[in-house]
Amino acid sequence: MARPVPRPSDYAPRLRARLKLEQPLMNDAHTRGWAREVERHRATLRRIEELLAQLGRTRS
Repeated sequence: MARPVPRPSDYAPRLRARLKLEQPLMNDAHTRGWAREVERHRATLRRIEELLAQLGRTRS
């Protein structure tokens, strides 16, 4: 039996949770002076925000 295909709205809570995780990770990397990690987390944050915008959700 095939699993149901997730609806786009199913992703929004997971994306918001990931957004909340990435911010402290970016801050920690900044504190440690890890410029490459800061940029990686910043890029991830931007992408998550883009995905949420595409889903019609805001950062909350």
